[in-house]
Amino acid sequence: MSESRFATFTELLRVRAAELADEDVHIFLREAAGGVEAEHLTYGELDREARRIASCLQEYAVAGEPVLLVFSATTEFLKAFAGCLYAGAVAVPVPMPGEAGRDKRLGRTTAVLKDTGAKLVLTETAAAPEVALWLARNSRPDAACLVTDAPGIGDADAWRPVP
Repeated sequence: MSESRFATFTELLRVRAAELADEDVHIFLREAAGGVEAEHLTYGELDREARRIASCLQEYAVAGEPVLLVFSATTEFLKAFAGCLYAGAVAVPVPMPGEAGRDKRLGRTTAVLKDTGAKLVLTETAAAPEVALWLARNSRPDAACLVTDAPGIGDADAWRPVP
């Protein structure tokens, strides 16, 4: 196995964003009226969104801390996951608490919340009411719910790289 020239995944993604800014890093296909619809995410967009989210996370001082990721959309999840890495946080993906198989998923998601002691949960606009209700039902008033795709959240230019 050869060694990577990159010390971190964040470094790799930043280099790819510089080299391949307009190239797709992810394509999400979904069924739509009349066929399939493709949602494209480029390296440049992923880097910009990761820096935007990371700048917000840095305000919460989450470096080295667990942050739960509760997303149904893969594109938004990827942005938040990369944002956690850019902020030095420990990204902890968990299933949506209210999707199919509700009892099993709810139990697993709640157990991860308690086991990690996460004080910050990231989600998307569509899931925010359900995630906020889940946090309230689990007596976690100390855990903040941050909607990463909400307008005005974070500033990519304010992001500071972490060691």
